[in-house]
Amino acid sequence: MLLADTGPLVGGANSRDRHHQACRDLLLNHPGPILVPAPVVVEVCQLLASRQGTAAEAAFLRTLGTDALTVVDLEPARGRVVPRKLARESGGSGAP
Repeated sequence: MLLADTGPLVGGANSRDRHHQACRDLLLNHPGPILVPAPVVVEVCQLLASRQGTAAEAAFLRTLGTDALTVVDLEPARGRVVPRKLARESGGSGAP
């Protein structure tokens, strides 16, 4: 399981990023699941649209909910925020 943040997702999509190849390799070769917190989706969309245009943003959005990337909600749990799916898979309830 991989919890993805904005940097690797943008880097993997942007061929001009200095870490593009490493990010792309990680995203394509990780056995999964790759979890993307919902707030990260918004940030990735904004950065891709501003740096590469709406076609790059749309391509990213098409990968969500597929075997490639799974969007996860964030919720409070024991005083911190964790993805609900991550809490379930680690044996926690994800509830406070």
